[in-house]
Amino acid sequence: GIAAQAWADCGEVIVCDSEAEMLAVADELAFEHVQ
Repeated sequence: GIAAQAWADCGEVIVCDSEAEMLAVADELAFEHVQ
């Protein structure tokens, strides 16, 4: 389906060591919604 294709083409998992790093990465990427 569409979601599977989007994940295959654009999906990414970013592992952070701390909440502070997570917030810094989210700010750097500037996505409106990061889950």
